[in-house]
Amino acid sequence: MDQRRQIDDAISDELRRRRCGRAAWAARELASPDFRAIAITVLACAFGGGCSFVSSRPPPSAPDQRTARDAAKCGGVWYPLADTVSVIAGLTWVLRADQLEEDSLSKTYTVTPDGTTLTSTSGGTSYQWMRIAGYAIMGLFGASSVYGYVVEAQCAGLRREISERRSLSAEPLPAARLVPPSNIAGFTFGLSEAQAERVCTGKQQRWEPRGAMALCRTPAPSEVALPLRLEFQSGTLHRVVVLHRSSPELIGKDYDTLYAAHRSMYGGPQRERAALTGTCATAFADCLKNGEKPRGPAWYWPTSSLELQPVWQGEEMLLEERYTREDTIELPVQIDGRVRSRVVLPAAAGKEEIERAALSDPKVSKHLEGRRVARVVVVPRKLINFVV
Repeated sequence: MDQRRQIDDAISDELRRRRCGRAAWAARELASPDFRAIAITVLACAFGGGCSFVSSRPPPSAPDQRTARDAAKCGGVWYPLADTVSVIAGLTWVLRADQLEEDSLSKTYTVTPDGTTLTSTSGGTSYQWMRIAGYAIMGLFGASSVYGYVVEAQCAGLRREISERRSLSAEPLPAARLVPPSNIAGFTFGLSEAQAERVCTGKQQRWEPRGAMALCRTPAPSEVALPLRLEFQSGTLHRVVVLHRSSPELIGKDYDTLYAAHRSMYGGPQRERAALTGTCATAFADCLKNGEKPRGPAWYWPTSSLELQPVWQGEEMLLEERYTREDTIELPVQIDGRVRSRVVLPAAAGKEEIERAALSDPKVSKHLEGRRVARVVVVPRKLINFVV
């Protein structure tokens, strides 16, 4: 009995569909609530500014246009999100087309003598247009959403860059470094050779003049104490070199320790030590034995400088701590015309040395990070300006 009722219901539904006509049946399906929701979503996305191809604005590439105002107009995460919703709506169109075609099929039910119900289908309405429209919507808005997410990632990078730029601009310029010691192991710059000799002998040490240079060493040979090397220029003390003995196994560690000690005392060097490459990076002692001299860090002040230099001398591994009196100048470092830091350099420094010292300054390197330097303007004894 239940089986017969099901067959009667199916036949009644088929007759009703035929009475309404295929056009009326399709119109009723198109007016269904779920179909209206799909159409409204897609129309809102297309005409309401949801398409990233139309509404997403990529970040400007010109340096003078990468400002906070341009960042505020850049991108927008809602556009690719709306495109993603449209892709889902297009998929729903495809699925809905399959459902409508299935419902529009003519079904014939036949009951066999043994009670088995056989169903056959024929005819039906094609909703291929809806399926094509769904695939087109998925393709268009899918590509638009990918474009929108890429633009938003670029705009996020611009906003992050502007935030870092603001934080760096708010930081005050570093305070002047502490002056270097005016008394280096009892010696001061400007002493004559006779005065330096008296200072040396007054410390119960032996004076050994060697032309324009002299050694001040302990009277008896020592495994620990090394002589001071004093260099004279025009008859006055020009440089004091303090020597530190090391070993091939500890030269790298001793170099780092001495560098860290001076950095904590005087701040970051204005000329950073050169990065170790090749043999120097893997076997520092062998690198020095082969005659290589990797450039050490240097600190500059208006009247003197300090430089650290690892060397291989004779059969000893040494670290030289060079204090030098020299005429220096202080140059402002500008980036796009704004002063970001100052560097102290020898008065005779050339353009390459000035540029190298400016680029090694921590403040300058932070401001230039991620930016391309288009031109470097060096006005000797006046300033250096980086145009980015």
